[in-house]
Amino acid sequence: MHSQTPGEEVTRTPLEPNGVQDWGDPDASPEPRMSPARLAYETDPVFFRIVGRMLGSAILLSVVGSIVLAACGKDVPEALVAIGSGAVGALAGVLASRR
Repeated sequence: MHSQTPGEEVTRTPLEPNGVQDWGDPDASPEPRMSPARLAYETDPVFFRIVGRMLGSAILLSVVGSIVLAACGKDVPEALVAIGSGAVGALAGVLASRR
């Protein structure tokens, strides 16, 4: 903290009745308002290609793995079904959110 020397005035900022500091009107600031930056994954088409291929690969691997296990007479693990289902849902969400 800054120690006050004799004769130095302390400047205080005005407080609202609820105790919150009043910094003035934000629209009256002399600095120009900037638009919010867009995230890279919102605008980068390469990102969507990579995500689509990875999720598609997970779907194909789970389907092929399930078929192979069923053909060998073994039970298909629920985890494999869950991974495939989750990948299908994620791919649908990514494709639906893209504009």
